[in-house]
Amino acid sequence: MSANDPGGRPGLGPRRRKPQRPTADSGRIERVRWVWSRLWSVPASLEGMLFLGVCAVLGLRLTSFGQLVVALPTSVSSSPRPILDLVLGGVFLIESIWLARALLNARTPVDTRIVVIDTAFMSALLASQYVWAASGLSHTTWEAWGFGVSMSTVLLVALGTTRFRYAILGGASLALCYLVAVFDDARAADATMTVVTNALGYFANIFVARFVWTFLKRTARAADRAREREAKARAEMIAARELAEFRRLSERRTFTDFLHDQAFLMQVIAEWDEVAADLTRQQAVRKQARRAAQFSRTWVHGRGQNELTTIGDVLRHAADEFAHLNVSLVTSLVDNIHLGSEALYELESVLRTVLTNVDKHADACRVTVHGGLDEAGTVWEVTVYDDGVGIDEEAHTRGHGWGEQIPAAMARLGGQATYSSPGRGTLVTLTGVMPDLRQHEEIA
Repeated sequence: MSANDPGGRPGLGPRRRKPQRPTADSGRIERVRWVWSRLWSVPASLEGMLFLGVCAVLGLRLTSFGQLVVALPTSVSSSPRPILDLVLGGVFLIESIWLARALLNARTPVDTRIVVIDTAFMSALLASQYVWAASGLSHTTWEAWGFGVSMSTVLLVALGTTRFRYAILGGASLALCYLVAVFDDARAADATMTVVTNALGYFANIFVARFVWTFLKRTARAADRAREREAKARAEMIAARELAEFRRLSERRTFTDFLHDQAFLMQVIAEWDEVAADLTRQQAVRKQARRAAQFSRTWVHGRGQNELTTIGDVLRHAADEFAHLNVSLVTSLVDNIHLGSEALYELESVLRTVLTNVDKHADACRVTVHGGLDEAGTVWEVTVYDDGVGIDEEAHTRGHGWGEQIPAAMARLGGQATYSSPGRGTLVTLTGVMPDLRQHEEIA
């Protein structure tokens, strides 16, 4: 495969294939490769680092057990109590199996119960060397194998204790039991410095391992915080993009409506001779011109769509835009109901369509826009009432607004729109589920 091949890396050659999960027919090499690949797939985070600490302790324990298997025949042959030597070797194996299961289940070496149990067991094993180790050889490493297998416990104490003083206490327990068991025999063999050095080695190993472990934990926490900041920045970037898209759509809608009104006025100017002869059309033209002027003033000087954050803001924006309709506005119950930017855009679009219909067709003297809640407080409600001529059912359902635009927009809001003619005028009701309840329903 060439360096320019899609499966390769420029200048580095082909990528190495990721080992597949072994099957019953897989060979030993394939199984080892899979285990090794799983080890390197541990995430570079605090959680991953804690699991690698478990692997380090168990790896050292497995190494110690392998050395014990090789040295145990020599230890048994020289021991004054070989049966006890063998039994303690079996007990060490059983305790190691328990330790492996406990650490793998916890996925962290930082577990006080596990550390205390393993330290107590290893201290007792070291102290028992006085009974089963051969005289004159109790200070050696593998004829008296307690010291040799205790290194994994030293690492566990260094990694698993929550305070440095507790780690020192665990090292002191191991060192004291070791000295009690072998010091007299070592002094008789002129090996006092050997056992003292071994005992001090417990503390030195704990200090070094603890120092490296603390540094790695700080590094892992810093990496986790960096990832959290990156995720937060990515979320903010996505939110900024959504806001920019909302603003773009809002501006597009604004210019579309503005140009629609101007096109209408230009058409009127082109047909002025016919308009001048028709009093009804003159009144409609004047109303349209007032609406266009009010719309322009609101857009240039008034509240912008980009500042809409609540249902109350949408209602006030609509009232400003259609101020020539003499709108009576009530928003106190919906001033604190926050919807998403897209939902506010949909609601603003629906409300504008409703008020445009009132402006063009209702011939109303007064319009009331009211925002409220149902009795349970789970549904928001916006009503628009005008005292105009009412609704022509056939024309109403045929139109683009009520026929397509309003139902589709309310469906995207998760709500609905209804209308009625209570005697004179028209009552339009827009309803939707409160934001927190709607989010709960979507998750469910």
